[in-house]
Amino acid sequence: MITFYMHDAALDAHDDGAPWRGQGADGYGSRIRTSYVVTCPDGRTRRVYVCQYGATGAYYVNVRGARVGLATSYAPVRPSAHGAA
Repeated sequence: MITFYMHDAALDAHDDGAPWRGQGADGYGSRIRTSYVVTCPDGRTRRVYVCQYGATGAYYVNVRGARVGLATSYAPVRPSAHGAA
């Protein structure tokens, strides 16, 4: 599970299952549409995009025509009980 933060406030986020779009043939792009949607502090629902060049990318939303960066936090993945020593 991923949690997005805007200005230190956790945002209500969900994955709507929409396919990622916007990357070029090489997999990079400045406006790659993700399947994530967040509810911002102003109450509006906004699509999350990622700017991806190289090995890392930056998540953001568009607010009144400007990009607002999002911090992320991933829930830890629990080790599987199958095959554990």
